[in-house]
Amino acid sequence: MSLNSLLYLSNDGIMAAQGGLNVTGQNVTNASTPGYVQENPIFDTVQGTASGVVFEGASRQANQYTLNGVVTQSGLLGQSTSESTALTAVQSVFSQNGSTPLADDMNALFKAFQDLSGDAGDSSARQQVLAQGQTLASDFNSASAGLATQSSNIVQQIGGLLGTTNQQLQQLGTLNVAIEKSLALGQDASSLQNQREQILTQLGTSIGAKGIVNAKGGMTVFAGGMALVDDSSVTSLSAGQDPTTGNVQVFATSPKGAKQEITNGFQSGNLAGLIQVHNTEIPSVNSQLDQVAFDFANAVNSVNQSGVGLDGSTGNKLFDVPATATGAAHSICLDPAVANNPNAIAASTTAGGLPAGNDNAVALAQISEQSIGAGGTPTSRIADIVGNVGTLTETANNSQTLYTNTLSQAQTMQDSATGVNMQQELTNLTKFQNAYEASVRVLQTANTLMSDLMTAIT
Repeated sequence: MSLNSLLYLSNDGIMAAQGGLNVTGQNVTNASTPGYVQENPIFDTVQGTASGVVFEGASRQANQYTLNGVVTQSGLLGQSTSESTALTAVQSVFSQNGSTPLADDMNALFKAFQDLSGDAGDSSARQQVLAQGQTLASDFNSASAGLATQSSNIVQQIGGLLGTTNQQLQQLGTLNVAIEKSLALGQDASSLQNQREQILTQLGTSIGAKGIVNAKGGMTVFAGGMALVDDSSVTSLSAGQDPTTGNVQVFATSPKGAKQEITNGFQSGNLAGLIQVHNTEIPSVNSQLDQVAFDFANAVNSVNQSGVGLDGSTGNKLFDVPATATGAAHSICLDPAVANNPNAIAASTTAGGLPAGNDNAVALAQISEQSIGAGGTPTSRIADIVGNVGTLTETANNSQTLYTNTLSQAQTMQDSATGVNMQQELTNLTKFQNAYEASVRVLQTANTLMSDLMTAIT
């Protein structure tokens, strides 16, 4: 081996060791950085008078399988978390400090009917019936308004979520261009790829997105049943509401302006959870609430209209509700003819029974034990609503716990496959330091020999 070959060999060794040290140092520095993927140094053998090694860059220890696992589980957790949070808010509409005001005040009204049956001519008992009736009507109104508020809140959340989502989709389009350009030029695109994968994971949580990397290094991102990002082409998302049903609708607008609804395409992520609660759960609960208010009011009205008021009037309704159940909880109130006239309450079934007749007041009180409408006593119907909401909330909570655990497992797999192994990196650090020092000693020896040779020649 010539001295020149020895000089080149030692210089390549120094550069290779330095490259290995740089990669190792970057791994150690970013070991706790979220989304960082371990890099491995790439070396190649140089053939010539003497075999050597050169540093050619670094490769990402990426694993598409484990990444997909994290993204998928993030979407499932995002959906269950949104459902849990939204349903807990719906549950609070009916339950306060462990009690259910709607059921409690309904029982209080039946108690007022019972008290009236004990003294049908007592004006204070009649006033109490109106007071409790007004309180109960207000409870129905408040519950309906509470559901409307929760529905409105979800619409606002979806608007904010899609605003952030569109920004992230644009970032992915920009990153795709930068990554493809870097890879085409043989440049390191690791940090850009790490950033892209982090955004993809966030989109997995928010809209259930999935990503596929193409041969050029660009990523196609799917959500809502279609490609939202394809290289630099980005489709934006927006939300609206069906003018008839009020259901949330999600629209995709292509770069060329073509717009289509893709609401049903979202099967996971925060967005899917919010859509489920807004479009399905809240309308179902609201419909049940309307039906109870409608059936209850009609049951009470039917009995009161069949009797005679203390003032001799007949056919008086106690509550005013729409002709159909739709909107009954929102609009139920004391009938104007009775609201300011407690003597219009029909405690007696006949005029001859006045003023002490109480058989109709007894009948009003007995409604509490009777099946109304489609079935079930008034308070049991309310309990069914509260129980159904509770079951939905518990199911969402259990799913949230489940997917928290499965995401943790997926992240552990991802870290094991792509994360920094500190023990291995410390070993590499020692190995490359030793290689660097050995190459320096070879270079120093070669320089000394070259100097001695030149001295001898001169």
